[in-house]
Amino acid sequence: MALTIYDVAKEAGYSHTAVSATLNGRGDKAGIGQVAQRKIIEVASRLGYRRNALASALFGGENRVLGVMISEPDKQWVGQIVRGALAAASDRDYLLKIVSSADTPRPVEGILDVFLEQRISGVFLADFEPGYKIPELVASDAGRRRLRLVNCNSDLLIPGRHINPDDEDGTRQAVHHLVELGHKRIGYIGPRPIGEGRATVRWRGYHATMTQHGLEASEELEHFVGWVPNRGDSIKAEWLANGAKRMPTAVLCANDQIAARVIRQCRRNGLEVPADVSVIGFSDELLGRYVDPPLTSINQRFVDVGRRAINLLIDELEADVALLAEAARDGEAGAKKKPKPRDVTIDVSEQILMPVRLIVRESTAAPRS
Repeated sequence: MALTIYDVAKEAGYSHTAVSATLNGRGDKAGIGQVAQRKIIEVASRLGYRRNALASALFGGENRVLGVMISEPDKQWVGQIVRGALAAASDRDYLLKIVSSADTPRPVEGILDVFLEQRISGVFLADFEPGYKIPELVASDAGRRRLRLVNCNSDLLIPGRHINPDDEDGTRQAVHHLVELGHKRIGYIGPRPIGEGRATVRWRGYHATMTQHGLEASEELEHFVGWVPNRGDSIKAEWLANGAKRMPTAVLCANDQIAARVIRQCRRNGLEVPADVSVIGFSDELLGRYVDPPLTSINQRFVDVGRRAINLLIDELEADVALLAEAARDGEAGAKKKPKPRDVTIDVSEQILMPVRLIVRESTAAPRS
């Protein structure tokens, strides 16, 4: 017969609740003394006891497994976020259950239901732009079932904390760099701004900084394409008319894939980068280091973002556990009264912006005089 927590409690001479709290890493928060904790751990080790995390989740409602839901795992920046998230979870003795909405037939709401059924009380959402139609669903489930949410690069209408690279500052740094080089006619290529996703934030930063420098940011200087553009739509056709005389002297692209295509299309149309056109990307992917010329870009430090997101999620979950432990210490009546879940509705103040930095390479230079 397998050892149980009651066997450890009997051998150690402490209650099963004290043993449970100690072996789940909550001894200090539950007010269990260091001597008692050491004794419990020693006895559990000597008896060869291993705690059953699943049983802990089923009977106690707690689980040291966090859900991570991503949209497309093949994106390099998504991989960087997951890398940071895994490191943070490992540091704090948590596991991650990672699900890609692109690789499962389940709808997004179905994935969330699975997380909730498995007693996962904290979920990290990454890369859910407007169009997924999940804000209302998540809001209702999060409020009813105390689901903790942290988001990254997702629609700001999704409830919970949002931890994002400061993309608006990134476009600000990019435009400042081009202006300092002497550019005045600066174009922008990226997805059409919709809702409050990252496409909108980057486009807004471009407009605000152009205005700050007293420069025009008209529709003539904008070209909207997808995040992964088609072969022929990287550069606005009108810019290449009349021998490229209407081409901006510099182009800010919403990501590095767009920038790489712009460089290729410039070359095919007889334009040199950066001699005729400076090109700057966004996200500093490996791709940008191997194009010719190497791409100036904005580094968003996504590994740090993933690490910060998981640490914040764990902090919130452990704060909930601490509240329950405090109620338990106040007496049986208090133990039955669980704390009300905190409000998870989104507010601008709930967004945490992580610093970004400009990486200058060879794709930007002063315009021809």
